[in-house]
Amino acid sequence: MSAVARRFGRLSDGLAGWRTTVAAREARAICPVDSWPFRPRYTDGRCPLCGWEAPGVIAFAPLSRRIGTFGWMVAGMFVASIAMSALVLLTYFRS
Repeated sequence: MSAVARRFGRLSDGLAGWRTTVAAREARAICPVDSWPFRPRYTDGRCPLCGWEAPGVIAFAPLSRRIGTFGWMVAGMFVASIAMSALVLLTYFRS
C-alpha cells in the first residue's frame, strides 16, 4: 500500500468516526410515557414533558451552560476593554 493510499485510508476512517459522532449527537429518543420524540442532547437527556431519562444517553451541556456564571465573562470583557483603551491612548499620545 502506498503512502497516499494510507493517508486517505486514515482520512476516511476519521470521517467515518466524525459521522458516527454527529449521528449520535442528533439521535432522537421517544418517551414511553407520553410518546413524545425529543433529542436528548438539547434536554439534558430527559423528556421535556415528564422528565423521563433516556437510557444510555450522555448529554453534555453547551459551554455557555457549563460556565455557570455570566458575571465572570462580563468582568473579563470589562478588563479587556480597559486594556484596549489604555493601548489606544498610549499609542495616541506617543505619536
